[in-house]
Amino acid sequence: MGLSTSTLQKVFKKVEKACAEALLDLLLNNLLAKVYATRIGPPRAKPKRSGL
Repeated sequence: MGLSTSTLQKVFKKVEKACAEALLDLLLNNLLAKVYATRIGPPRAKPKRSGL
């Protein structure tokens, strides 16, 4: 193979960065989903108190 170690390291760093960003996106999406679920869920589950 004609790949040098420096080339492999560059490729690996790019892949590593892409994986890290994808993981971060997943975590943020999960976090947002949980925040939305907790913010939207309970008020809609108990509309009777404010309806009095």
